[in-house]
Amino acid sequence: MLTVNLMPWRARRKRQHWQQGGRLCGAVVLLIILALQSGYWQQQLNHQRANLLSSGADAQQHLALLHERTLAAQQRLSQLLQVEQRRRLQQQDLSRWMNFIQLLSAEIPQDIWLDGLKKRQQSITLSGFSRSVTALHQLRDRLHQKQEILSVKPGALRREPSADVSFSMQLSLGNGEPGHE
Repeated sequence: MLTVNLMPWRARRKRQHWQQGGRLCGAVVLLIILALQSGYWQQQLNHQRANLLSSGADAQQHLALLHERTLAAQQRLSQLLQVEQRRRLQQQDLSRWMNFIQLLSAEIPQDIWLDGLKKRQQSITLSGFSRSVTALHQLRDRLHQKQEILSVKPGALRREPSADVSFSMQLSLGNGEPGHE
């Protein structure tokens, strides 16, 4: 009879079981580590998303504030442009008046003194004194020749005690001239 020793076979089988168990435990530990790592990464992603959402809300609030400031600045700019346009129109009107006054002063004979100038919408009324009626006719004729003045209408004449003649004269103005609205 032959004797068979089963011990090495059992030891080998036992070792294989331990190795399989070790591999299985290693795989389980590895799976646990991977699951924990995945959970950690997911937590980090969630944290980053929360930060992005928070910073996105902050950015939206900041953007809304900037938008309001931009609208206010545009409104202020519009107001300033309107003020500048009015100032420019006033400057042009003042320039036209200066030119008109220079034209008028160049045409007034030496024997005439103005003591009043009243502006209405499309007319100007001159009043003053003259040493002679001839000088008034000369003034009327000179002003009538200017293309800026459409018509010249003599007003009241009155002889003063000082021998001067007080007068009034109405000038109708053309387009683009002072007084044209």
